[in-house]
Amino acid sequence: EHAAEQFMDTYAPGVGWCLLARDGRLRLKAPDLGLDLREQTNRPPTPPRATTTRLFTDLNRWLLKVMLMRAQPPTTWGGPRAGLPYRNPTELHRVAGVSLETAHRFVRTFEAADFIRRAPEGLRIVRADALFEQWLHDERSRAPMRMPARGLYGSVERNELLVMLEASATRHAIGGYAACAELGLLHATRQQLDIHVDTDAAQALLIMELEACEPRDAMVWIVRSRYRESVFRGVTQTDQGPVVDELQAALDVIHDPGRGNEQATFIVGRLLASLEQQ
Repeated sequence: EHAAEQFMDTYAPGVGWCLLARDGRLRLKAPDLGLDLREQTNRPPTPPRATTTRLFTDLNRWLLKVMLMRAQPPTTWGGPRAGLPYRNPTELHRVAGVSLETAHRFVRTFEAADFIRRAPEGLRIVRADALFEQWLHDERSRAPMRMPARGLYGSVERNELLVMLEASATRHAIGGYAACAELGLLHATRQQLDIHVDTDAAQALLIMELEACEPRDAMVWIVRSRYRESVFRGVTQTDQGPVVDELQAALDVIHDPGRGNEQATFIVGRLLASLEQQ
């Protein structure tokens, strides 16, 4: 207020001016009208616009993928693609299929964390290496919802399991190391079949004619992700069936204490190199 008054008195002494604060306080000075008012208010300050308290919620993960993977080929990313950055949260909302408020809240949240910045060409991911590091740490800190299973009647064939899931109209996708292999990104020599399912584990066992077992006897691991939308919306189709996107594959294997970190780091390094070229 003092700076405004000093400026106007110096450069435009005869011009009226007014300051209005967000909480309703007012300062009005109009020399021609003989007005010099200062109004206070008892109204509480306007609360800050909403952000999400956690960075890596389900829809936040999905929106991050939409921004990070927009230039990846359909062989490793089944979600929306764009040649240029998304111009604003409204465009992101339309492309990603989320509510307008969700898109705006997402952008505000990641702006506050300094992972998104608004540039003349559109929304930009910044500090991507730190973002991936924090995301993998968040994933690693949460116990995976995975169940080891084996066939009720002996050995199981992957294609047969996928056919059963398809026939039951259950959303599903190959994940983990098997996904890395299908996408041509297997860096660690690990043979393990993970299948994401959008149903409860008991129903998945029934559909695929499996039974729960000890990890050492597992023929397949049933994964019921807590982040379903970010998993299934980016699925890509291969000759072997639906497969999670490459970033999801990295998140899947990060829990493996053997070579999970090595495999995840390999994929993240590839994505970082791709982002630097955009």
